[in-house]
Amino acid sequence: MPLAAGAAMLAGAVWPAKATMEAYRWENRPLVVFAPDSDHPIVAAQRDQLEGQLGALRERDIVVIEVIGRDTTIDGESTSALEADTLRQRYRVNGDEAAALLIGKDGGVKIRQPGAISADRLFETIDAMPMRRREMQEQAQDSD
Repeated sequence: MPLAAGAAMLAGAVWPAKATMEAYRWENRPLVVFAPDSDHPIVAAQRDQLEGQLGALRERDIVVIEVIGRDTTIDGESTSALEADTLRQRYRVNGDEAAALLIGKDGGVKIRQPGAISADRLFETIDAMPMRRREMQEQAQDSD
């Protein structure tokens, strides 16, 4: 299912809109996708990479934020909580640029690239993080 089609399931079920990126710190790993407009190839490419990955996204506490033109969505739901211009300034992405960024729970940029981030790279990067390894250990202990 494309991210846009499954947005209500993602947004309403797990993550409320938060007023600043700081609100995600220590709780979520934002994947922030910037595009000058909705026709830019990065939009469809990133959505394609995440298609069918709802469980893996939730398991890793990933929230998908799209900054397309002047509009911002959080897991497919329009929001005014995060302003496009503020996000572009914070992550140094010009209005005519496209970029995908993975932000760690510590607030640091873990991946930054001009194209979509593959699901494999996204999950491998997160799963190699010390915090994620602890989360996986705790999940394994809870299931015992």
